[in-house]
Amino acid sequence: MVRRLRWFYLAMAAVAAMGLVFAPFAVAHGQTPRATQIRTIVRDQACPPATGWIARDTTYATSTQATTAARTKLVCPALPPVVDSAPSAATSTLALYTKNYSGPTDSVLVGDTIGLIVTVKTALGVVLGNGKTISVDAMPGVAVATWFFDATSSRYFVILTGTAAAPTTALRVRVNGVLLSASVPLRVVALVTTPPVVVPPVVTPPGPVTQWTFCSTTGAMCDFTGSRVVRLANADNSQFVTQVAYANIPCAGYGFTTPSNFAATHCDYGPIQYVPLTNPHPMNGQPAVWQVPVGSSGNSAQRLGTGAGQSGSTPGEASTRFTCQLATMAHVDPIVFPGDSTSSHLHMQFGNTGFSAYSTSATLLNSGNSTCLGGTLNRTAYWVPALYDTKDGHIIVPEAAFVYYKSGYLVDPTKTQPMPNGLHIIAGNKNSTTWQYVDPTYILFWQCEEGQTSPTASLIGTIPTCAAGDVVRLVVGFPQCWNGKDLDAPDHQSHMAYASRAGVCPSTHPVQVPTISEIFRWKVLPGDTPATWRLTSDMYSMSLPGGLSAHADWMTGWDPATQLQLITGCFRTQLDCGVGGIGNGKYLY
Repeated sequence: MVRRLRWFYLAMAAVAAMGLVFAPFAVAHGQTPRATQIRTIVRDQACPPATGWIARDTTYATSTQATTAARTKLVCPALPPVVDSAPSAATSTLALYTKNYSGPTDSVLVGDTIGLIVTVKTALGVVLGNGKTISVDAMPGVAVATWFFDATSSRYFVILTGTAAAPTTALRVRVNGVLLSASVPLRVVALVTTPPVVVPPVVTPPGPVTQWTFCSTTGAMCDFTGSRVVRLANADNSQFVTQVAYANIPCAGYGFTTPSNFAATHCDYGPIQYVPLTNPHPMNGQPAVWQVPVGSSGNSAQRLGTGAGQSGSTPGEASTRFTCQLATMAHVDPIVFPGDSTSSHLHMQFGNTGFSAYSTSATLLNSGNSTCLGGTLNRTAYWVPALYDTKDGHIIVPEAAFVYYKSGYLVDPTKTQPMPNGLHIIAGNKNSTTWQYVDPTYILFWQCEEGQTSPTASLIGTIPTCAAGDVVRLVVGFPQCWNGKDLDAPDHQSHMAYASRAGVCPSTHPVQVPTISEIFRWKVLPGDTPATWRLTSDMYSMSLPGGLSAHADWMTGWDPATQLQLITGCFRTQLDCGVGGIGNGKYLY
C-alpha cells in the first residue's frame, strides 16, 4: 500500500510539473493551498545570432516555480572578440586637394602639383595610424612623390606632379597592397603658356659717357659691379663699339653684338646706371627720390647643360647652389602687400625680371626672364631690403647673390620632398631690434666675406664695418619643415618651422623640404663707410646700429621637373652637387 502511494505521489508531481494541479487533493491532505491554474510566461532575453541561441517562452505552473526560474535564467554566451585593427578597402577614403586646400578637384596642369589625402580606416570606421604602405597605381601623365604621414590628422599625404597631358583616369590607391574601393577622377591638362616677358636691356648711347675706366685686355673677362656701358676699343680709343652689360662681358668681338672691324686691344666701362624712383615714406636718412641701380635683363632661354652636375658623395647631407644677379628694385612685396606698390619698404630682388606687386608663383613660373643660373628653368624670386648710406641716401649696389639649397643640419636628406608650387616663405623679422638667430641654425647673420677665418667666424647681428675691398655679407637661413597643408599663413611664417637640434621636423610640420640660404653681398669701395649703412627696413631709432631688421622672402618659380631632378639627383642620393648642379650629370648655367 505504501509503495502504491509513493508511485501515486510521483505521478502527481509529474502532472504538477506539466502545469496541472488538483486543489481538492492538496486540501484533503492538509497542505497549504497553492495558486490554482497560475500561468506565468517569462521570455528569455534574445541572444545575439552569432551565439546560436534563440528566445524561448516558458510556462510555469506556480508563481514559486516562475520566481525560481527567473533567478536561474540562462545567460547568453559571450561573443568572440571583434578584430578591428586591419585596414579596410571598403571604408578607407581618398581625396584630392588644390594647392590652396580649398577642396577636391579633378585636374592638374602639366608642370603643376596637386595633393592627395588618404585616410586609412578599419571595417568599423576607426581611423588607423602610421606604419601602412600606401601606393598609387600607375596612371598616365602623373609623377608621385614620397608619401608622408601627418600625426595630427592621422592622414597620409603625397604630392602629385603633372608631367604630360592625359585624359580623365580613375586614380586608384592601395594600402598594404590592397586596392581601395574608392577612387577619384584626375586628368592632366596641357599648360597654355604665354610668351616670356622679355625686358629689353637699357641702351645708353656711348656719346654721353665721358668717364671711362680700364677693365681688361682683349681675351679676358671684363668684370664690374652693376649695369654699365662697356666699350671694346683699339689702342688709342679712336675706334670702338659699345654695349650695355651687367656684372661682366667677354672682352672680345664675340661678346659684343656690333661687329668690331678693327684691332681691339682692351675694354673700358662707364659709370653704374641708375634710374629715379619715388620713395613713398622717406625717413632715417632716406631721400624722397631714390636713385636705384638698373638690374640685369636676365636670360630668356632654358640653360641646362650635361656632363657634370655633382661633385661627390657627402653621406648624411646634400646641397647645391646657384648665383643670381640683381633683377629689380622697387617698393613691392607680393607676399605681404599683394597688388600694392607703395606700402612696402624698398626691396632688391634677384631672379625673375618680371617681378612685381602682382606676382604669384604661377606668373613667376610662366613669364619673365631670369637672372639666375638655369635661365627660365629657375624663375624663382628672392628678395631682401635694399642697403643704403645714411650720409647721402645713395643705394649700395649689390654683387651677385648666392642661393644655397641644402638638406639641413643633421636632417636625413633622403626624406627631402619637393617644394610645392605656390609655397611662400619669409625668414627673419622686419620689426626686430635685436639679433635674430635660432641655435644651432642661425636665422641670419652678417659678416665680412674676406675677413672670415671659418664659416662661423665673426658672426654678428648688425652690418659689419668691413674694410675697403672686402664684401659685406648677409646670410639668411630659411625654415625647412612644412605643415603639409598651407602654402602661406596669415603671418606668412607659421606654416613653416625650423628643424630641431637633432635634425627632426616637429609633428605639426612633418614635411621636410630643402632649407634655403640666401646670401646677399655688397662690395666696400674706397671711401665707403659701412658704419653708416642701413637696411631700408631699419625703421627703428638711429641710435641703434643698422641691419637688425634683416629678413628675406622666397616665392617659387622653379620648373617642376627641374626641381624634382634636383631633389632626386642631389638630395636623395646625398650628393654635393656644386655650383649649378642638379645631379644625374646635369647642371644649370
